[in-house]
Amino acid sequence: MGKKQALLLAALLTASGLFLYAEAPVTIAVGEWPPYVSADMEHYGLVAEIITAAFAATGIEAEYSFLPWRRAYDSARNGAYDATTPWVRTADREKDFLFSEVILTGSAVFYHLKSVPFSWKAMGDLEGLTIGGLLSASYKWYEDAKKAGINLKMELVVDEATNFRKLLAGRIDVFSLDAYTGEAILAKHFTPEERALIVADPHPIESWAYCLLFSKRSAKAEKMLSLFNEGLQKLKETGEDRRIARRILYPDQ
Repeated sequence: MGKKQALLLAALLTASGLFLYAEAPVTIAVGEWPPYVSADMEHYGLVAEIITAAFAATGIEAEYSFLPWRRAYDSARNGAYDATTPWVRTADREKDFLFSEVILTGSAVFYHLKSVPFSWKAMGDLEGLTIGGLLSASYKWYEDAKKAGINLKMELVVDEATNFRKLLAGRIDVFSLDAYTGEAILAKHFTPEERALIVADPHPIESWAYCLLFSKRSAKAEKMLSLFNEGLQKLKETGEDRRIARRILYPDQ
C-alpha cells in the first residue's frame, strides 16, 4: 500500500469512528479498596468506572494496574504511571501531582439499627454506647474525644462485616465506616431483609474529596488532566456518575 492510500485509509477509519482512541491510553496505578477500586469488581469499581467513562467521553482509554497502595502511589509519583487514584488533595501531594476535579466525596458515618433511635452532634453524645471498630484502622475522632476527657468505649474486630453482624445481634450500638464501603459490604454479605434493619446516620463524622492525581513526571499530565475534567463534567451534567454509583451501591434497587 502506498503512502497516499495509507493516509486515506486512516482518514476513512477515523471518520467512521473505528479509531475510538486517538491518544495512547492513560495508565493509572491503584490498589484494592472496594467499592472504590477493586480488581474483582466489574469495571474495577466505583471510582474506576467513573474515571473510565469520563475519559471515554473525550476519546481516551484508561488502563489500570493493581499494586500495593504504597507502590501504586510511589510508582505514579516517579512517572512509571500517568496517574493514581483515589486520593485527597494535600500540600505535600501537590509537589508531585496535578489534581483533577473532585470525582466524588466519601464520608465516614455511624451505622446503627433502624429500630434504635440514634442521633449525635458532638462526641459527648456517644458516651454510654458500645462502639464497634476495626483493629487495622485508626480513628482520629475517637482519640481526640478520649484526649478531651470524653469516656467512649470501643470494641475492635478484624473485619467490618463482623461489626455489622454484631450490630444485628445487639452486641454493639454503633460503628463508624466509610459510607460507600459500608453499602458495598452490606450488598455483598447480607440479605435484603438484614440490610433493611440497618441505617447510616446522615451526619458525617469526616468527609474526603477524592481526585485523580496526574504525575508531574508524565509528559501528558496537563493534557490528560484537561481531558479528564472535561469528560467528568459531561458525566455530572447528565447524571451518569450518580447512575453508576446507584447501580454499584444499591444493586437491589
